[in-house]
Amino acid sequence: MKGLVPHLGEQAAIWRISSQVACIPGFELHQCVILAAYTLFQAKEYVAGCGGNSQVVVLRNKGVSGFVDSEIVNAAADAVQFTDRELGELALNSGWHSVSRINFQNWGEEIIRWIGEMREHQRLDLRKHRARAEKMAGFMAGKSVKLDQLGLLIPPKRKAKLSPPKERKASQSLGEIRRRTAEPSTQQ
Repeated sequence: MKGLVPHLGEQAAIWRISSQVACIPGFELHQCVILAAYTLFQAKEYVAGCGGNSQVVVLRNKGVSGFVDSEIVNAAADAVQFTDRELGELALNSGWHSVSRINFQNWGEEIIRWIGEMREHQRLDLRKHRARAEKMAGFMAGKSVKLDQLGLLIPPKRKAKLSPPKERKASQSLGEIRRRTAEPSTQQ
């Protein structure tokens, strides 16, 4: 990524942060997907020849691997871009000391409200999209299916294999077996 930084103009900071953060152990999967989506968006915006549909692939050690739903990728990129722009403006204006602390805080709270509203609209849109995608996948599979938060199919739970009946100990005599089967009838 370092080779791309000089070509990114204003967004160079996010690339430096992205390249440093991507190496932190314990990064959550959803954070990696968001970072990948935003990195793809930035590459398309600022690197000549980049474009087309963004695709993010998840490769898990356990569980389902595959392409993240493109609606989720686009929503993540849009959210981070919007947030970056708004918080970037707030950061630049934090050095404008002719504005009172109260006015600056109010401005910051308003930006946080805008970000929250944008996220909520996206969240509701993605919920509807997921319901439609589950119906479509279910129709194609011929059965009801569920998708995870990244739009990947959740495999159905496997039914436990039936084990053969336990063998009885050979030490049980015919008399012991008769006695056990006769006991319930004598109690009536």
